Amino acid sequence: MTWLSHKILSGSFVYAITGSGIAAFFTAAGSIIPDAMEGLPNKNNYSKWRKNHRQITHWFIPYLVGGVILFAFAILNGVHEVSTTTIRNLIRYNHNEFKFAVISYAVAFIAVGALLHCMQDAICGTIPSINPTKRIGKRFFVVRSPKEYVLVGLMSITLVYVRSKLM
Repeated sequence: MTWLSHKILSGSFVYAITGSGIAAFFTAAGSIIPDAMEGLPNKNNYSKWRKNHRQITHWFIPYLVGGVILFAFAILNGVHEVSTTTIRNLIRYNHNEFKFAVISYAVAFIAVGALLHCMQDAICGTIPSINPTKRIGKRFFVVRSPKEYVLVGLMSITLVYVRSKLM
């Protein structure tokens, strides 16, 4: 999937679940991390880049474990959401543990974005499974195809619509 598709779909998914635009923002930002760590292909390195694409950077286990640990730390320290009130309290009070908990919560959503990126790539190719030497996934569409854009658009609109009906 394209970076734009990853950001839109991941952000929409988290917004639909949490109702938080801030959580959706951090998730969207994190959704490009697996590809960003690989760098961008160009005509001089394309074959090497293609060979290494969706390898260890797309192994979902580190993102899953990191996100769970960060969420647990934040929740155990009283941070259950990142809202404008949370940010205001972060600025107002000088409690290092609270600051670290808020930052942990935000970074956990970045990890969620990277995790969602891996899951999304598993429907347009293969990614490392629980065992990073084995691969899982199925190619349902070609990246940058009309099918990708229609699928991402419909899913994102549906997720945001469903969330609006729940509020």
